[in-house]
Amino acid sequence: MKSTRILTFSALMSALSVVILLLGSLIDIIDMAMAVTASLILVVVHEELKFKSVFVFLVTSVIALFIVPNKLIVAEYALVAFYPIVKAFIEKLPKVFSIILKGLYFVLSSALIVYLFNVLFVVEEMIYMDIAYFVCMMAIFILLEKLIFRFTMYYRFKLRHQLKIDKFFL
Repeated sequence: MKSTRILTFSALMSALSVVILLLGSLIDIIDMAMAVTASLILVVVHEELKFKSVFVFLVTSVIALFIVPNKLIVAEYALVAFYPIVKAFIEKLPKVFSIILKGLYFVLSSALIVYLFNVLFVVEEMIYMDIAYFVCMMAIFILLEKLIFRFTMYYRFKLRHQLKIDKFFL
């Protein structure tokens, strides 16, 4: 693979992710949906570039931190979008360890989002809101697990050939 093609592909995917996060910050209701959508772009990058997708994730996160006005969506993106990269490495372990580590990632990232929300917005102790948000995040991560698996299979076997991305890196 030529390095210019890798750089071009990475830059385009980062720019597209930042634009999606900007759209999500404009309308507060769809912020989590846009963070998940931007993370699906990272699935495509990971399928093509493997370990180099970490750099695309970092670049997207840093640029979004400076450009996107709503910092909560950037935090959500950082936790949700890093999951496809982590998932690829976790799934190489035995199934029992894989399930335990995925569950641990879900719990820790959900707790971190709740903590960041409370610190950034200095909310009074409303424990019932934290619990509700934590439960919603767990449901989102379970659905995200299924979505990433299905999207990865769809991309590998159908979308990659339709978009002719497989010929781009030759």
